[in-house]
Amino acid sequence: MMFKKRLLAMLLSGAMVLGMTACSGGGDTAQPDGADNAAQAGQGGDAAGKLKIGVALCSTTTEFWSAVVDGFNAAQADLGVEMTIVAPSSQTDVSGQVSQIEDLVTQDIDAIVVGPCDSTTVSQPLQAAIEKGIPIVILDSEVKDVQDCFVGTSNQEAAASSETILKETLGTGWNAVIIGGIQGHEAGNGRVAGFEDAMKACGANLLEMQYGDWTPEKAMDIMENFLQKYDNIDAVLCASDNTALGAMRAIQSSGKDIKIIGFDANESAVQEVINGNFLATISQDTYGIGYESLKAATQLANGEKVEDYVFVPTHLITKDNAEDFLAGTLS
Repeated sequence: MMFKKRLLAMLLSGAMVLGMTACSGGGDTAQPDGADNAAQAGQGGDAAGKLKIGVALCSTTTEFWSAVVDGFNAAQADLGVEMTIVAPSSQTDVSGQVSQIEDLVTQDIDAIVVGPCDSTTVSQPLQAAIEKGIPIVILDSEVKDVQDCFVGTSNQEAAASSETILKETLGTGWNAVIIGGIQGHEAGNGRVAGFEDAMKACGANLLEMQYGDWTPEKAMDIMENFLQKYDNIDAVLCASDNTALGAMRAIQSSGKDIKIIGFDANESAVQEVINGNFLATISQDTYGIGYESLKAATQLANGEKVEDYVFVPTHLITKDNAEDFLAGTLS
């Protein structure tokens, strides 16, 4: 893994410094940048024995991200680490998240966990973490050039699982529109690709795709425009439940019968499945994503081996299993 290479490089650097100190006869020698963090990572934290983990999330207020935070809090209690969680003012505030990551990296942390607003943009500020030997865990949306471990969902495969209910309900040859997440967001793009896979398997036609920025307001506007532009929409496939809820409002106002599929299985969305307003949503263990992310960061900071990918399970939630899902009895 990437972290092993960093650790080896830092150990070699440390050996060179020790060698030079021995040759010069000893005395106080300043450590190179990042040496304190590397030492803490290898020895299990600060003098009090607690590791310090910095967490930069895309949000903490939506149903999805609130559940992720619950997982972090549970893991913190179990693992006994110190944790700082930050998030920008909105999920589209990419520059705000970049600034928060930059600030975390300057602090005395042993590992950093990032849930990116934009998978491309966060790579740059995380280079400073790499230079300091700080292990990096990415959750929800991959940043492949910097991550030591990814925790989340195989988004494309999860979205593609919608093929079953779409074929059962609409058959083949139907028409759909897609409302994605944020342009450049790896998880959202994976979901769009998965929906396209499902459509291809059904012989369906994609009329248009637009990005909804994860918000119901923008998704509602997009869906209203779709309804004015096309009179033959059979389904709308949404990269999040928030965008699906916005699309639902537009569809209900139009009086048309258009099947809606969301993603995340937020409680409000699952209730819409039960009510018959959503055809389906796709669940991922958001609590588990938070818990496993902090667990992986703690293990990496302690110098332990961690898998490159930690995937949480997903389920296609339909009217047949929605009640069981909410009751926690879905197998």
